[in-house]
Amino acid sequence: MISASQINSVLVGKVRSTRLLGWALSVTICSTLLLLIVAMIAVRYPEKAGTLRATTLPPFITLLVTALSMTGIIAPNTIVQALKNHHQHAGSASALAGTIQYVFGAAASFLIGSLPAASPLPMVALMFIAAILMGLVAARKPRTVLSPDILSVD
Repeated sequence: MISASQINSVLVGKVRSTRLLGWALSVTICSTLLLLIVAMIAVRYPEKAGTLRATTLPPFITLLVTALSMTGIIAPNTIVQALKNHHQHAGSASALAGTIQYVFGAAASFLIGSLPAASPLPMVALMFIAAILMGLVAARKPRTVLSPDILSVD
C-alpha cells in the first residue's frame, strides 16, 4: 500500500485524479475476482500431499497484495474528488471520511469474524463485493454540483 501511495504521488500531477481512480478500481475489481477464483479452487480441491498449497499460495498472496495496495491510490483520489468543490469544509469532511472508513472497517471485521474461518473464501468474497460496490459508486455520476452561491441565504 505504501508503494502504491508513492506511485500515486508521482502520477498525481501528470495523470488526472479520476483516471487514476478508475485505473485503481479496475485493478482492484480484477484482482479480487481472480483472488475469488483462486480461493474457490483452493476450497474445491483441498491440499493433497502439499502440491496444491504450493500452487495456490503464491498467486493468492500476489493477488491479495495487489488488491490491498490499490487502497494507496483509491483512498487519496476519492477524497480529492469528493472535496474538490468544497474547500471551505475540507477539514470537517476529511474527519468524517476517516470516521466512515473506520466504521466500515469495523463492520467488515465483524462480518468476517462471524463467518467460519475454515478457508479464506468468506474474506475474499467480501473483498470482491466491496470492490464491486466501489466500482458501482464510482460509476454513478452526480447529477449537478451546486455552487456555494446557490446555497447561500440572502
